[in-house]
Amino acid sequence: MKRVIFAIAGFLAVFSCTTPEEEPQPEPSRKDTITLSSPAGITLPVEGGSATITFSASGDWTAALANDRGSWLDVSPSSGSKDEGSITVSAGENPDTDDRSAVVRLTCGKASASVTVTQKQKDALTQTPSISLSTDKVSIGTEGGTFTVDVDANVDVTMAITAGAEWLSEVSISSTCTNSYTFQATANDSPDQREGTISFRNEANGLEATVTVTQMQKNALIIAQTLYEIGANGGNVSIEAAANMELDVFISLPWVSQVVIKSLGTRFYDFVVEPNTGNEVRECEIIFYVKSEEPEADYSQDSPWGVIGTIGGDAWTTDIEMSTDGTWHVAAGITVSSSDEFKFRRDKDGAVNFGGADNNTTTVSSNVAVPLMQGGGNLKLAAGTYDMYLNPDSATAYFLPAGAPFARVVGAGSTPVSATVKISQAGADGD
Repeated sequence: MKRVIFAIAGFLAVFSCTTPEEEPQPEPSRKDTITLSSPAGITLPVEGGSATITFSASGDWTAALANDRGSWLDVSPSSGSKDEGSITVSAGENPDTDDRSAVVRLTCGKASASVTVTQKQKDALTQTPSISLSTDKVSIGTEGGTFTVDVDANVDVTMAITAGAEWLSEVSISSTCTNSYTFQATANDSPDQREGTISFRNEANGLEATVTVTQMQKNALIIAQTLYEIGANGGNVSIEAAANMELDVFISLPWVSQVVIKSLGTRFYDFVVEPNTGNEVRECEIIFYVKSEEPEADYSQDSPWGVIGTIGGDAWTTDIEMSTDGTWHVAAGITVSSSDEFKFRRDKDGAVNFGGADNNTTTVSSNVAVPLMQGGGNLKLAAGTYDMYLNPDSATAYFLPAGAPFARVVGAGSTPVSATVKISQAGADGD
């Protein structure tokens, strides 16, 4: 029995002294790293060139531009393996007057590093200092307004407006690749054209660029005398007109004709009046107005408005039709006697009608704005042949000698620059 016990004990002793087999352990994880050996900022010359960026990486790496703004920069190579590495960045000449920059990003796994590459502006080393403007002349209308001048300069610039041009002022300046200056011109109420100069200077280099600003004058027309009386035998009439623009002349009746016009400025317009063989005093209107090449409005549309009254012997029964350009309505070549009365009405219905500014019969003048009133009194004119213009929206009418250029004489309802001179000729029995 003791032998069995000893045998078992020996077996257990041998088994307990045997070393168990160890399980394999996982390798420690590698940390991604990329470390720059070169500076994080590199500058390339304006004329172009290249530079090398060196670094070390713990694994495979890539190199690329961070965004599209660096398209002017080449990067090579774009990838590599671990340990020491290098890339070359290169660029051509910078044609701009501003510095430009790009970011190159190096990536190794989850690790990254960036290098900013800057190329100097063109003027920094090689360009001759200069100032250039988007324009050297600006024309502004009488009413004034704003305008912009773009300044492209590779040097510091100061702006100045010449003395005496207080009507010009700087409104704002916005800075991008060029500086955009915005200016304001006030309205010109003078009969004279005016001019101012805006200067952009760099004192250090003795540079200057200028813009000449010209503003149109407020048109003015002065007639020395507006009524000329002449005998039945006729003769010559010389009318003095002082104007700051070129004028045209309209003569309402054929018994007055114009002689050759003289030069622009204060001048005399000469006319010939034919003999009056009748016994009645007769009158002719001469209208001076601003010369223009612009066409007259097209009054080709049908109008719902008409003229109703005693014109031509009618008894307020038949409407004289009008045509329109959409704003003004016209009945052209209407002959009236001094006793005729009339009004304007719509759709041949008296419910909508325009007459004088009060309820009384009113004799109105030609060539001037005549205020109207819904349901107002009858209108009368001096005997003659007229083009009758109506603006129902503003309740205004004009009565011009037939054939007179409406837009030129009255400015289509705006403030016109025109003047009327009347020639009154005695009859044959009163000379």
